[in-house]
Amino acid sequence: MSRLHAALEDAARSIEPQVRSQLGGFFGGMVRAYLPQRWVFRTEQETASLTVDRTGAVSVEDGAAADPDVTIVTTLERLTTALAQR
Repeated sequence: MSRLHAALEDAARSIEPQVRSQLGGFFGGMVRAYLPQRWVFRTEQETASLTVDRTGAVSVEDGAAADPDVTIVTTLERLTTALAQR
């Protein structure tokens, strides 16, 4: 597993319960309207994608997801620092 993949897996474990808790009630319907979301992260040597599906499940895969909603290009150091501070 790449360092980028591992960093996104760590983030996914903490993001998923937060997303799932927001999917109930009126506000949840508004959130669900924006799902699924596909984010692509590109660093100097690696590319990985984080996807949040309509149920709030968060998954990570190596490579770029098809039709991403967001693409972030940065260094691995900056990304891991940002993920650690969120």
